[in-house]
Amino acid sequence: MSREIEDDEPERIEKKRAGGFICRLEPNNTQWIKQFPRSAKLIQKSGWFNFCDRLQGYHSQLTMAFIENYDEGRVQLQSLTVRVNENSIAEAINVPAEGERWFKQKECKEDFSEFLVLGDEKLDWKNGVHVNRMKPKWRVPLEVIQNYITCDGRYDRVLKCHLKLLLHIHGVIHLNLPFYLLKSLQKMMLKVQKCPSHTARSIYHQGLIKLLVLNQLEKEGRSWNSLLSELGFSENPKEKGKKMMEDAQQFITNPAETNQNEVNQIESVVSQIEPIVNELVNPKTPCIQEGSEKLCDIF
Repeated sequence: MSREIEDDEPERIEKKRAGGFICRLEPNNTQWIKQFPRSAKLIQKSGWFNFCDRLQGYHSQLTMAFIENYDEGRVQLQSLTVRVNENSIAEAINVPAEGERWFKQKECKEDFSEFLVLGDEKLDWKNGVHVNRMKPKWRVPLEVIQNYITCDGRYDRVLKCHLKLLLHIHGVIHLNLPFYLLKSLQKMMLKVQKCPSHTARSIYHQGLIKLLVLNQLEKEGRSWNSLLSELGFSENPKEKGKKMMEDAQQFITNPAETNQNEVNQIESVVSQIEPIVNELVNPKTPCIQEGSEKLCDIF
């Protein structure tokens, strides 16, 4: 039996994006979802909110190492072996591997009319239909699917695979999320491995990759920073920026023998990085790619 959702769900304000820009990063918190209580409750009842809530950002160097070293269901990162299968993903995202084992390459035959504003013209599912054809009360759950699960990077087109996943959130069917994420992750990694000239647009599920690594590290009683050190990778720019800002603020408060010119220079740097770091740590919108790039430029 499908779950009810009230008709007065506020319409999601569409995000502003630069022309042609694609962000395929998962959000690293769920605060924006909680602004829409009815949709948040629906997603929690579906059992998939745990995954969204567990995401802790990403590390681009580790992501690439993970992809490059993926081989037949496992990834070897120096002394750390990470299994990539349905069960390991279920553990990492805290969602049981239960339900229909479906992936988007399978044909969808379900009736999706409940989600759509229907007109006289025939819907073009090959290229997707415009998001304006979605009933307003379903736009937030749709955006959750596009941000956290399919990681499309664009939000103006709706495909049948989105609506199939939406049927699970609606309670009409029961899908196996770990299985779906496994197939999607494998598809992306194999594609990147075969195409050395890939771009950032080809890479997604970076937050999922970090969760898989963190889950294995926890099992072995090891820390995230110790793995980064073993791999020779730098700190995450988000954490680096946060620490730099805190150190600079402390230095301004207790300048000691520092002259006023040096204090002014530090204050100038802090004023540049503070809004970017705040957006990275507590983003107001799901997309944080642009903030990450600006922060890296400053450093």
